[in-house]
Amino acid sequence: MTELKSKKFNISGPRDPTLHYMLPAVPRLQGVRDLIKSGLFFVIHALRQSGKTTSVKAYADHLNEEGGCHAMYHSLETIRGVADVSETMDAIVRGFIVSLKISNVEDLENIADSVWNELKETCYYSSFPVLTCLSALCGRLDKELVLFFDDVDALEGETFIQFFSQLRVGYVERSFSPFPLSIAIVGVRDIKARLIEKSPDSGISSASGLLNMLAKSLRLQDFTPADIASLYAQHAKATG
Repeated sequence: MTELKSKKFNISGPRDPTLHYMLPAVPRLQGVRDLIKSGLFFVIHALRQSGKTTSVKAYADHLNEEGGCHAMYHSLETIRGVADVSETMDAIVRGFIVSLKISNVEDLENIADSVWNELKETCYYSSFPVLTCLSALCGRLDKELVLFFDDVDALEGETFIQFFSQLRVGYVERSFSPFPLSIAIVGVRDIKARLIEKSPDSGISSASGLLNMLAKSLRLQDFTPADIASLYAQHAKATG
């Protein structure tokens, strides 16, 4: 039978190993394992089309295959452009529940509906949706949870403040309240060094204090000549 799919080089989005030439993703994220083992929150950043999403999704899959923890990828891209803070926070959680359902991790998929039902019944959800969601999820798991939040550049202004405020509360209180073991914040910019311009509504001139929980910023390295040679070698082998 003729092969219907032929691999190509791709820069238009995350790579698919059945469709695209690609490098092993895990080696590109050097230092991540040590940060996760230490239970730290951290940043992964790099320029667009450099393989961030491909790498972090592959790393989550790798952690799940190892079996020592549960790992999950979730993109915040869908909330871009939503102006109302409450609507944005609710959209983040609703999208997160969808990501649970399509995570290809049986334990996560099986509890998605029960977590959502619990959130709808708790009085804390309207005030602290992200915090409540992550706490409810981790309270139902038999393993530690590692999260990769991608496309954090979609967060702006008060939404940025609200999101990281709730992550920080969970980080501080996790010794007595369920919360993820480690969270990677993934985006184009290194938000650890980011300042929020003063808003006449919020009166907040800086969000730097919220980001103290982020232990380190890792920049995904550019492709080396050896990486490029490896990609072309895959093409040469496939096409002759």
